[in-house]
Amino acid sequence: MNRKTRTMLRKGTAILSAMLILSGCKDANNSSEKVVQENIQADSITELTVMLYDRGNIPTNQGVINDNRWTKYINEEVEKLGLHVKFIPVSRSDEGQKVPVMMTSGTAADIMMSYDIGTVQRFHKDGGTWELSEYIEECGPNLKAYIGDDVLVKGKDEEGNQFAIPARRSTTARTNAFIRMDWLNKLEMAVPTTPDELYDVLWAFKYENPDGLQPNEVVGLQQFNISKEMLANCFWQETDERSVFINSECDSAGALAAGDPGYRDYMRFRNKLYNDGLMDSEYFTDLGYGQKANELFVKGKLGYYEYHVNGNVDVMRGGLLQTLKQSIPEAEMVSIPPLKNIHDGKIYNSQDSNSAAFLFIPKTAKDPAACIKYLDWLATKEGGFTIWHGIEGEHFEMQGQVPAVLDAQKNAVEKDWIRDDLFLVGNGGYFITEADYIACKVLENAEYSNYIQNNFDNATMGEAISSYGYMSPTQAKEAANLKKVNNEYSVKVSTCKTDEFDAMFDEWAAALEKYNIQQIKEERASYYDNFFSKQ
Repeated sequence: MNRKTRTMLRKGTAILSAMLILSGCKDANNSSEKVVQENIQADSITELTVMLYDRGNIPTNQGVINDNRWTKYINEEVEKLGLHVKFIPVSRSDEGQKVPVMMTSGTAADIMMSYDIGTVQRFHKDGGTWELSEYIEECGPNLKAYIGDDVLVKGKDEEGNQFAIPARRSTTARTNAFIRMDWLNKLEMAVPTTPDELYDVLWAFKYENPDGLQPNEVVGLQQFNISKEMLANCFWQETDERSVFINSECDSAGALAAGDPGYRDYMRFRNKLYNDGLMDSEYFTDLGYGQKANELFVKGKLGYYEYHVNGNVDVMRGGLLQTLKQSIPEAEMVSIPPLKNIHDGKIYNSQDSNSAAFLFIPKTAKDPAACIKYLDWLATKEGGFTIWHGIEGEHFEMQGQVPAVLDAQKNAVEKDWIRDDLFLVGNGGYFITEADYIACKVLENAEYSNYIQNNFDNATMGEAISSYGYMSPTQAKEAANLKKVNNEYSVKVSTCKTDEFDAMFDEWAAALEKYNIQQIKEERASYYDNFFSKQ
Protein backbone atom coordinates (compact mmCIF):
# COMPACT_ATOMS: atom_id res chain seq x y z
CA MET A 1 0.00 0.00 0.00
CA ASN A 2 1.51 3.32 -1.00
CA ARG A 3 1.80 6.45 1.11
CA LYS A 4 -1.01 8.25 -0.66
CA THR A 5 -3.40 5.38 0.00
CA ARG A 6 -2.63 5.43 3.70
CA THR A 7 -2.95 9.15 4.20
CA MET A 8 -5.98 10.06 2.07
CA LEU A 9 -9.42 9.53 3.59
CA ARG A 10 -11.35 7.61 0.95
CA LYS A 11 -14.63 6.80 2.55
CA GLY A 12 -17.48 8.06 0.29
CA THR A 13 -20.95 6.66 0.11
CA ALA A 14 -19.93 3.23 1.36
CA ILE A 15 -19.43 4.74 4.79
CA LEU A 16 -22.67 6.66 4.61
CA SER A 17 -24.60 3.44 4.08
CA ALA A 18 -22.98 1.96 7.18
CA MET A 19 -23.86 4.87 9.48
CA LEU A 20 -26.90 3.30 11.11
CA ILE A 21 -27.84 3.90 14.71
CA LEU A 22 -26.74 0.93 16.77
CA SER A 23 -29.56 -0.27 19.00
CA GLY A 24 -27.23 -2.57 20.85
CA CYS A 25 -24.40 -5.03 20.29
CA LYS A 26 -23.89 -8.71 20.56
CA ASP A 27 -23.63 -9.94 24.11
CA ALA A 28 -19.87 -9.93 24.63
CA ASN A 29 -20.26 -12.79 27.13
CA ASN A 30 -22.37 -14.93 24.79
CA SER A 31 -21.64 -16.02 21.23
CA SER A 32 -25.32 -15.81 20.20
CA GLU A 33 -26.60 -13.13 17.82
CA LYS A 34 -28.94 -11.66 20.44
CA VAL A 35 -28.79 -7.84 20.61
CA VAL A 36 -29.73 -5.45 23.38
CA GLN A 37 -32.95 -3.59 22.67
CA GLU A 38 -33.22 0.22 22.59
CA ASN A 39 -35.84 0.51 25.28
CA ILE A 40 -33.70 -0.13 28.33
CA GLN A 41 -35.16 -0.22 31.79
CA ALA A 42 -33.60 2.22 34.26
CA ASP A 43 -32.22 -0.57 36.45
CA SER A 44 -30.19 -1.95 33.53
CA ILE A 45 -28.30 1.25 32.74
CA THR A 46 -24.53 0.77 32.46
CA GLU A 47 -22.51 3.59 34.02
CA LEU A 48 -19.39 4.64 32.11
CA THR A 49 -16.68 7.15 32.94
CA VAL A 50 -15.05 8.99 30.06
CA MET A 51 -11.97 11.21 30.16
CA LEU A 52 -12.63 14.75 28.89
CA TYR A 53 -9.97 17.35 28.16
CA ASP A 54 -10.42 20.57 30.14
CA ARG A 55 -8.86 23.47 28.23
CA GLY A 56 -10.05 26.19 30.59
CA ASN A 57 -11.99 27.85 27.76
CA ILE A 58 -15.60 27.69 28.96
CA PRO A 59 -17.60 30.76 27.92
CA THR A 60 -19.73 32.55 30.50
CA ASN A 61 -23.10 30.96 31.29
CA GLN A 62 -22.36 27.73 29.42
CA GLY A 63 -22.12 25.46 32.43
CA VAL A 64 -18.99 23.56 33.43
CA ILE A 65 -16.79 21.21 31.44
CA ASN A 66 -18.60 18.04 32.58
CA ASP A 67 -22.12 19.44 32.98
CA ASN A 68 -23.50 21.52 30.13
CA ARG A 69 -25.97 21.39 27.27
CA TRP A 70 -23.90 18.91 25.28
CA THR A 71 -23.05 16.49 28.07
CA LYS A 72 -26.77 16.46 28.91
CA TYR A 73 -27.61 15.81 25.25
CA ILE A 74 -25.23 12.87 25.18
CA ASN A 75 -26.80 11.22 28.20
CA GLU A 76 -30.33 11.81 26.95
CA GLU A 77 -29.41 9.93 23.78
CA VAL A 78 -27.21 7.13 25.07
CA GLU A 79 -29.67 6.20 27.81
CA LYS A 80 -31.73 4.81 24.92
CA LEU A 81 -28.86 2.37 24.48
CA GLY A 82 -28.67 1.48 28.15
CA LEU A 83 -25.72 3.75 28.96
CA HIS A 84 -25.01 6.71 31.22
CA VAL A 85 -21.78 8.68 30.97
CA LYS A 86 -19.91 10.53 33.68
CA PHE A 87 -17.18 12.78 32.31
CA ILE A 88 -13.82 12.97 34.11
CA PRO A 89 -12.04 16.28 33.39
CA VAL A 90 -8.29 16.22 32.78
CA SER A 91 -6.38 19.43 32.10
CA ARG A 92 -5.08 19.31 28.52
CA SER A 93 -1.79 20.84 29.55
CA ASP A 94 -1.31 18.22 32.30
CA GLU A 95 -2.27 15.17 30.25
CA GLY A 96 1.28 13.85 30.01
CA GLN A 97 1.60 13.71 33.80
CA LYS A 98 -2.01 13.03 34.76
CA VAL A 99 -2.82 10.05 32.53
CA PRO A 100 0.02 7.81 33.82
CA VAL A 101 -0.92 8.69 37.42
CA MET A 102 -4.55 7.75 36.78
CA MET A 103 -3.46 4.45 35.26
CA THR A 104 -1.06 3.46 38.03
CA SER A 105 -3.37 4.56 40.86
CA GLY A 106 -6.42 2.70 39.56
CA THR A 107 -8.40 5.93 39.08
CA ALA A 108 -8.50 5.88 35.27
CA ALA A 109 -11.77 6.48 33.47
CA ASP A 110 -13.31 3.61 31.52
CA ILE A 111 -12.37 5.39 28.30
CA MET A 112 -9.02 7.16 28.33
CA MET A 113 -7.06 9.00 25.66
CA SER A 114 -3.61 10.33 24.88
CA TYR A 115 -1.89 11.91 21.90
CA ASP A 116 1.30 10.10 22.93
CA ILE A 117 1.19 6.66 21.30
CA GLY A 118 4.33 5.66 23.21
CA THR A 119 2.53 6.13 26.52
CA VAL A 120 -0.42 4.02 25.38
CA GLN A 121 1.93 1.35 24.06
CA ARG A 122 3.60 1.10 27.45
CA PHE A 123 0.24 0.62 29.17
CA HIS A 124 -0.51 -2.14 26.66
CA LYS A 125 2.85 -3.87 27.09
CA ASP A 126 2.33 -3.84 30.87
CA GLY A 127 -1.02 -5.56 30.49
CA GLY A 128 -3.00 -2.53 31.57
CA THR A 129 -5.42 -2.23 28.61
CA TRP A 130 -8.13 -4.35 27.02
CA GLU A 131 -7.55 -5.94 23.62
CA LEU A 132 -10.41 -4.52 21.59
CA SER A 133 -10.66 -6.46 18.32
CA GLU A 134 -13.55 -8.69 19.38
CA TYR A 135 -15.49 -5.85 20.96
CA ILE A 136 -15.17 -3.68 17.85
CA GLU A 137 -16.44 -6.53 15.69
CA GLU A 138 -19.39 -7.18 18.00
CA CYS A 139 -20.33 -3.69 19.14
CA GLY A 140 -18.74 -1.21 16.76
CA PRO A 141 -20.03 -1.41 13.16
CA ASN A 142 -20.48 2.36 12.90
CA LEU A 143 -17.19 2.98 14.68
CA LYS A 144 -15.32 0.67 12.33
CA ALA A 145 -16.95 2.16 9.26
CA TYR A 146 -16.29 5.77 10.27
CA ILE A 147 -12.69 5.34 11.39
CA GLY A 148 -11.72 2.84 8.70
CA ASP A 149 -9.18 0.02 8.67
CA ASP A 150 -6.40 2.32 7.44
CA VAL A 151 -6.71 4.30 10.69
CA LEU A 152 -7.53 1.44 13.06
CA VAL A 153 -4.27 -0.25 12.11
CA LYS A 154 -2.39 2.60 13.82
CA GLY A 155 -3.70 1.26 17.14
CA LYS A 156 -2.44 -2.30 16.64
CA ASP A 157 0.76 -3.88 17.88
CA GLU A 158 3.12 -6.09 15.88
CA GLU A 159 0.92 -9.14 16.50
CA GLY A 160 -2.18 -7.35 15.28
CA ASN A 161 -3.73 -6.77 18.71
CA GLN A 162 -5.99 -3.69 18.80
CA PHE A 163 -4.74 -1.98 21.95
CA ALA A 164 -6.07 1.49 21.05
CA ILE A 165 -8.61 3.17 18.79
CA PRO A 166 -7.09 6.11 16.91
CA ALA A 167 -9.37 9.06 16.24
CA ARG A 168 -9.73 9.67 12.51
CA ARG A 169 -8.58 13.00 11.14
CA SER A 170 -10.97 14.74 8.76
CA THR A 171 -8.00 16.02 6.79
CA THR A 172 -4.32 15.14 6.69
CA ALA A 173 -3.41 18.64 5.45
CA ARG A 174 -1.12 20.11 8.09
CA THR A 175 1.17 22.96 7.11
CA ASN A 176 1.56 25.78 4.62
CA ALA A 177 4.22 28.29 3.75
CA PHE A 178 2.75 31.82 3.82
CA ILE A 179 4.47 34.73 2.11
CA ARG A 180 3.92 38.49 1.81
CA MET A 181 2.63 38.45 -1.74
CA ASP A 182 2.19 42.23 -1.82
CA TRP A 183 5.92 42.62 -1.07
CA LEU A 184 6.78 40.17 -3.83
CA ASN A 185 4.64 42.11 -6.29
CA LYS A 186 6.13 45.48 -5.33
CA LEU A 187 9.64 44.03 -5.72
CA GLU A 188 8.60 42.46 -9.04
CA MET A 189 9.87 39.08 -7.86
CA ALA A 190 8.36 35.71 -8.68
CA VAL A 191 7.01 33.27 -6.13
CA PRO A 192 10.02 31.21 -4.98
CA THR A 193 10.09 27.56 -6.04
CA THR A 194 13.46 26.47 -4.58
CA PRO A 195 15.43 27.18 -1.39
CA ASP A 196 17.89 29.39 -3.28
CA GLU A 197 15.06 31.46 -4.73
CA LEU A 198 13.55 31.75 -1.25
CA TYR A 199 16.88 33.03 0.07
CA ASP A 200 16.90 35.79 -2.56
CA VAL A 201 13.32 36.75 -1.71
CA LEU A 202 14.01 36.90 2.02
CA TRP A 203 17.09 39.04 1.41
CA ALA A 204 15.02 41.50 -0.61
CA PHE A 205 12.23 41.54 1.98
CA LYS A 206 14.67 42.48 4.73
CA TYR A 207 17.24 44.69 3.01
CA GLU A 208 15.17 46.17 0.14
CA ASN A 209 11.83 46.34 1.90
CA PRO A 210 9.20 47.87 -0.43
CA ASP A 211 7.25 49.37 2.49
CA GLY A 212 10.32 51.22 3.71
CA LEU A 213 10.81 49.15 6.86
CA GLN A 214 14.32 49.12 8.27
CA PRO A 215 16.19 45.76 8.27
CA ASN A 216 15.93 45.48 12.03
CA GLU A 217 12.14 45.75 11.73
CA VAL A 218 11.75 42.83 9.32
CA VAL A 219 11.89 39.11 10.09
CA GLY A 220 12.42 37.22 6.88
CA LEU A 221 11.53 33.69 7.95
CA GLN A 222 9.79 31.96 10.82
CA GLN A 223 8.84 28.29 11.06
CA PHE A 224 6.23 26.64 13.22
CA ASN A 225 8.22 23.40 13.67
CA ILE A 226 11.80 23.46 12.49
CA SER A 227 12.28 19.72 12.54
CA LYS A 228 10.31 18.26 9.69
CA GLU A 229 8.20 20.84 7.95
CA MET A 230 8.04 22.24 4.45
CA LEU A 231 11.48 23.77 4.04
CA ALA A 232 13.12 20.63 5.41
CA ASN A 233 11.41 18.54 2.75
CA CYS A 234 13.46 20.29 0.10
CA PHE A 235 16.61 18.53 1.29
CA TRP A 236 15.57 14.90 1.84
CA GLN A 237 17.55 12.33 -0.14
CA GLU A 238 15.73 9.14 0.90
CA THR A 239 12.07 9.71 0.13
CA ASP A 240 10.77 6.16 -0.31
CA GLU A 241 8.10 5.21 2.20
CA ARG A 242 10.25 2.76 4.17
CA SER A 243 13.06 5.27 4.67
CA VAL A 244 10.62 7.99 5.66
CA PHE A 245 9.05 5.65 8.22
CA ILE A 246 12.42 4.74 9.71
CA ASN A 247 13.92 8.23 9.77
CA SER A 248 11.02 10.64 10.10
CA GLU A 249 10.17 10.32 13.80
CA CYS A 250 13.26 9.36 15.73
CA ASP A 251 11.88 11.21 18.75
CA SER A 252 8.86 13.27 19.68
CA ALA A 253 10.52 16.42 18.34
CA GLY A 254 11.11 14.76 14.98
CA ALA A 255 14.70 15.98 14.48
CA LEU A 256 16.68 13.84 12.06
CA ALA A 257 20.36 14.42 12.73
CA ALA A 258 20.93 10.67 12.60
CA GLY A 259 18.32 10.04 9.91
CA ASP A 260 18.20 11.18 6.31
CA PRO A 261 21.63 12.34 5.06
CA GLY A 262 19.99 15.44 3.60
CA TYR A 263 19.21 16.75 7.06
CA ARG A 264 22.73 18.14 7.38
CA ASP A 265 22.18 20.21 4.24
CA TYR A 266 18.88 21.48 5.56
CA MET A 267 20.42 22.61 8.83
CA ARG A 268 23.32 24.20 6.93
CA PHE A 269 20.78 26.24 4.96
CA ARG A 270 19.10 27.32 8.20
CA ASN A 271 22.49 28.28 9.59
CA LYS A 272 23.11 30.44 6.53
CA LEU A 273 19.75 32.16 6.93
CA TYR A 274 20.44 32.82 10.58
CA ASN A 275 23.96 34.17 10.09
CA ASP A 276 22.78 36.42 7.26
CA GLY A 277 20.08 37.93 9.46
CA LEU A 278 17.16 36.47 7.54
CA MET A 279 15.63 34.61 10.49
CA ASP A 280 14.28 35.84 13.78
CA SER A 281 17.43 36.06 15.90
CA GLU A 282 15.54 34.59 18.87
CA TYR A 283 13.30 32.16 17.00
CA PHE A 284 14.09 29.47 19.61
CA THR A 285 11.96 31.29 22.18
CA ASP A 286 8.94 30.64 19.98
CA LEU A 287 9.34 26.91 19.30
CA GLY A 288 6.20 24.89 18.84
CA TYR A 289 3.53 27.50 19.52
CA GLY A 290 4.06 30.42 17.16
CA GLN A 291 2.84 33.19 19.47
CA LYS A 292 5.76 35.49 18.64
CA ALA A 293 5.51 34.75 14.94
CA ASN A 294 1.78 35.51 15.01
CA GLU A 295 2.54 38.89 16.58
CA LEU A 296 5.07 39.64 13.83
CA PHE A 297 2.51 38.52 11.25
CA VAL A 298 -0.26 40.89 12.38
CA LYS A 299 2.20 43.78 12.70
CA GLY A 300 3.26 43.39 9.07
CA LYS A 301 6.89 42.59 9.87
CA LEU A 302 7.08 38.95 8.78
CA GLY A 303 7.96 37.84 5.26
CA TYR A 304 7.67 34.03 5.25
CA TYR A 305 5.94 31.83 7.80
CA GLU A 306 5.36 28.10 8.07
CA TYR A 307 2.20 27.55 10.07
CA HIS A 308 -1.03 25.59 10.27
CA VAL A 309 -2.60 24.78 6.90
CA ASN A 310 -5.26 27.49 7.18
CA GLY A 311 -3.44 29.65 9.69
CA ASN A 312 -3.54 32.93 7.78
CA VAL A 313 -7.33 33.34 7.82
CA ASP A 314 -8.61 30.82 10.37
CA VAL A 315 -10.66 32.76 12.91
CA MET A 316 -10.10 30.05 15.51
CA ARG A 317 -6.36 30.83 15.28
CA GLY A 318 -6.80 34.56 15.48
CA GLY A 319 -7.73 35.64 11.96
CA LEU A 320 -4.15 36.81 11.37
CA LEU A 321 -4.59 38.22 7.87
CA GLN A 322 -7.87 39.85 8.80
CA THR A 323 -6.11 41.59 11.69
CA LEU A 324 -3.14 42.61 9.52
CA LYS A 325 -5.48 44.15 6.95
CA GLN A 326 -7.00 46.42 9.58
CA SER A 327 -3.73 48.35 9.73
CA ILE A 328 -2.34 47.57 6.26
CA PRO A 329 -5.35 47.02 3.95
CA GLU A 330 -3.22 46.13 0.92
CA ALA A 331 -1.22 43.46 2.77
CA GLU A 332 -1.47 39.92 1.40
CA MET A 333 -0.04 36.99 3.37
CA VAL A 334 -1.00 33.96 1.30
CA SER A 335 0.07 30.35 1.01
CA ILE A 336 2.33 29.23 -1.81
CA PRO A 337 3.16 25.78 -3.22
CA PRO A 338 5.85 23.85 -1.35
CA LEU A 339 9.37 24.39 -2.62
CA LYS A 340 10.99 21.77 -4.83
CA ASN A 341 13.44 19.20 -3.51
CA ILE A 342 17.02 20.13 -4.44
CA HIS A 343 17.89 16.54 -5.42
CA ASP A 344 15.03 15.42 -7.66
CA GLY A 345 12.97 18.57 -8.26
CA LYS A 346 9.82 16.99 -6.79
CA ILE A 347 7.46 18.50 -4.23
CA TYR A 348 7.26 16.66 -0.91
CA ASN A 349 4.56 17.86 1.43
CA SER A 350 4.41 17.25 5.19
CA GLN A 351 1.02 15.91 6.17
CA ASP A 352 -0.50 14.64 9.36
CA SER A 353 -1.11 11.02 10.09
CA ASN A 354 -4.66 10.03 9.31
CA SER A 355 -4.96 9.30 13.04
CA ALA A 356 -5.00 11.71 15.97
CA ALA A 357 -5.55 10.98 19.68
CA PHE A 358 -5.46 7.35 20.79
CA LEU A 359 -8.43 6.04 22.78
CA PHE A 360 -7.88 3.08 25.08
CA ILE A 361 -9.81 1.12 27.67
CA PRO A 362 -7.94 0.28 30.89
CA LYS A 363 -8.32 -3.15 32.48
CA THR A 364 -10.02 -1.37 35.40
CA ALA A 365 -13.03 -0.83 33.09
CA LYS A 366 -15.61 -3.48 33.98
CA ASP A 367 -17.51 -3.46 30.68
CA PRO A 368 -15.34 -2.88 27.57
CA ALA A 369 -18.27 -3.84 25.35
CA ALA A 370 -20.28 -0.92 26.75
CA CYS A 371 -17.31 1.38 26.13
CA ILE A 372 -17.19 0.38 22.47
CA LYS A 373 -20.96 0.75 22.26
CA TYR A 374 -20.60 4.38 23.38
CA LEU A 375 -17.79 5.08 20.91
CA ASP A 376 -19.91 3.46 18.21
CA TRP A 377 -22.73 5.91 18.96
CA LEU A 378 -20.27 8.78 18.61
CA ALA A 379 -19.65 7.61 15.05
CA THR A 380 -23.30 8.21 14.05
CA LYS A 381 -25.19 11.26 12.84
CA GLU A 382 -27.17 11.43 16.08
CA GLY A 383 -23.88 11.24 17.95
CA GLY A 384 -20.74 12.82 16.55
CA PHE A 385 -22.40 14.83 13.79
CA THR A 386 -24.73 16.61 16.22
CA ILE A 387 -22.02 17.11 18.85
CA TRP A 388 -19.77 18.71 16.24
CA HIS A 389 -22.19 20.67 14.03
CA GLY A 390 -25.03 21.33 16.47
CA ILE A 391 -28.73 21.51 15.71
CA GLU A 392 -29.94 22.10 12.16
CA GLY A 393 -31.73 25.44 11.88
CA GLU A 394 -30.09 26.69 15.05
CA HIS A 395 -26.37 26.24 14.37
CA PHE A 396 -26.20 25.23 10.72
CA GLU A 397 -28.14 24.64 7.55
CA MET A 398 -27.35 22.06 4.92
CA GLN A 399 -25.98 23.21 1.57
CA GLY A 400 -25.99 20.05 -0.45
CA GLN A 401 -24.06 17.47 1.57
CA VAL A 402 -22.27 20.09 3.65
CA PRO A 403 -23.44 21.79 6.89
CA ALA A 404 -23.02 25.57 6.61
CA VAL A 405 -22.60 27.58 9.82
CA LEU A 406 -25.38 30.10 10.45
CA ASP A 407 -23.61 32.27 13.03
CA ALA A 408 -19.96 31.54 13.76
CA GLN A 409 -19.82 33.78 16.84
CA LYS A 410 -22.94 32.18 18.33
CA ASN A 411 -21.51 28.72 17.70
CA ALA A 412 -18.18 29.62 19.27
CA VAL A 413 -19.97 30.49 22.50
CA GLU A 414 -22.58 27.74 22.53
CA LYS A 415 -20.73 24.65 21.33
CA ASP A 416 -17.40 25.01 19.51
CA TRP A 417 -15.40 25.24 22.72
CA ILE A 418 -16.24 21.65 23.65
CA ARG A 419 -17.07 19.89 20.39
CA ASP A 420 -13.52 18.66 19.69
CA ASP A 421 -13.17 17.00 23.06
CA LEU A 422 -16.58 15.32 23.18
CA PHE A 423 -16.24 13.92 19.66
CA LEU A 424 -13.62 11.38 20.67
CA VAL A 425 -13.54 9.26 17.52
CA GLY A 426 -12.72 12.09 15.12
CA ASN A 427 -10.36 15.03 14.83
CA GLY A 428 -11.32 18.18 12.99
CA GLY A 429 -15.02 17.43 12.80
CA TYR A 430 -17.57 14.83 11.74
CA PHE A 431 -17.16 14.54 7.97
CA ILE A 432 -17.44 11.57 5.65
CA THR A 433 -14.84 12.80 3.14
CA GLU A 434 -11.96 15.25 3.15
CA ALA A 435 -13.71 17.18 0.38
CA ASP A 436 -16.70 17.73 2.68
CA TYR A 437 -14.36 19.05 5.38
CA ILE A 438 -12.75 21.56 3.02
CA ALA A 439 -16.11 22.64 1.61
CA CYS A 440 -17.36 23.29 5.15
CA LYS A 441 -14.27 25.38 5.93
CA VAL A 442 -14.89 27.45 2.81
CA LEU A 443 -18.52 28.04 3.80
CA GLU A 444 -17.52 29.09 7.34
CA ASN A 445 -15.60 32.12 6.05
CA ALA A 446 -17.11 33.17 2.75
CA GLU A 447 -15.20 36.48 2.56
CA TYR A 448 -11.90 34.58 2.53
CA SER A 449 -13.08 31.48 0.69
CA ASN A 450 -10.48 31.86 -2.06
CA TYR A 451 -7.69 31.93 0.51
CA ILE A 452 -9.03 28.79 2.20
CA GLN A 453 -9.32 26.81 -1.01
CA ASN A 454 -5.82 27.91 -2.00
CA ASN A 455 -4.52 26.84 1.41
CA PHE A 456 -5.82 23.30 1.13
CA ASP A 457 -4.71 22.98 -2.48
CA ASN A 458 -1.15 23.90 -1.51
CA ALA A 459 -1.12 21.79 1.65
CA THR A 460 -2.01 18.63 -0.29
CA MET A 461 0.10 19.26 -3.37
CA GLY A 462 2.85 16.87 -4.41
CA GLU A 463 3.86 13.66 -2.65
CA ALA A 464 2.88 13.31 1.00
CA ILE A 465 5.43 12.82 3.74
CA SER A 466 3.20 11.60 6.52
CA SER A 467 3.46 11.18 10.25
CA TYR A 468 2.94 7.65 11.51
CA GLY A 469 2.62 7.93 15.27
CA TYR A 470 4.59 4.74 15.93
CA MET A 471 7.23 4.61 18.67
CA SER A 472 9.54 1.61 18.97
CA PRO A 473 10.20 0.16 22.47
CA THR A 474 13.62 1.80 22.78
CA GLN A 475 12.26 5.01 21.33
CA ALA A 476 9.54 5.15 23.99
CA LYS A 477 12.14 4.56 26.68
CA GLU A 478 14.55 7.21 25.40
CA ALA A 479 12.02 9.79 24.15
CA ALA A 480 12.66 12.37 26.87
CA ASN A 481 16.45 12.16 26.45
CA LEU A 482 16.26 12.39 22.67
CA LYS A 483 13.93 15.35 22.82
CA LYS A 484 16.26 17.17 25.20
CA VAL A 485 19.27 16.56 22.93
CA ASN A 486 17.42 17.64 19.81
CA ASN A 487 15.99 20.78 21.39
CA GLU A 488 19.48 21.79 22.50
CA TYR A 489 21.44 20.99 19.37
CA SER A 490 18.91 22.13 16.79
CA VAL A 491 19.43 25.62 18.23
CA LYS A 492 23.21 25.29 18.49
CA VAL A 493 23.54 24.05 14.92
CA SER A 494 21.26 26.77 13.57
CA THR A 495 22.94 29.64 15.38
CA CYS A 496 26.65 28.71 15.50
CA LYS A 497 29.24 30.42 13.31
CA THR A 498 29.48 29.12 9.78
CA ASP A 499 32.92 27.57 10.25
CA GLU A 500 31.71 25.74 13.37
CA PHE A 501 28.71 24.13 11.71
CA ASP A 502 30.07 20.69 10.73
CA ALA A 503 31.75 20.09 14.08
CA MET A 504 28.57 21.09 15.91
CA PHE A 505 26.41 18.85 13.72
CA ASP A 506 28.75 15.90 14.34
CA GLU A 507 28.54 16.60 18.05
CA TRP A 508 24.75 16.46 17.79
CA ALA A 509 24.81 13.08 16.04
CA ALA A 510 27.22 11.72 18.64
CA ALA A 511 24.95 12.89 21.45
CA LEU A 512 22.04 10.97 19.91
CA GLU A 513 24.14 7.80 19.74
CA LYS A 514 24.31 7.81 23.56
CA TYR A 515 20.57 7.21 23.59
CA ASN A 516 20.51 4.26 21.17
CA ILE A 517 19.35 6.10 18.05
CA GLN A 518 20.63 3.33 15.78
CA GLN A 519 18.76 0.68 17.75
CA ILE A 520 15.62 2.78 17.39
CA LYS A 521 16.06 2.91 13.63
CA GLU A 522 16.57 -0.87 13.51
CA GLU A 523 13.41 -1.43 15.54
CA ARG A 524 11.44 0.89 13.27
CA ALA A 525 12.76 -0.93 10.20
CA SER A 526 11.76 -4.29 11.69
CA TYR A 527 8.29 -3.01 12.53
CA TYR A 528 7.78 -1.68 9.01
CA ASP A 529 9.03 -4.86 7.34
CA ASN A 530 7.14 -7.28 9.58
CA PHE A 531 3.88 -5.48 10.09
CA PHE A 532 3.24 -2.03 8.69
CA SER A 533 4.18 -2.78 5.08
CA LYS A 534 1.77 -5.72 5.02
CA GLN A 535 -1.32 -3.75 5.97
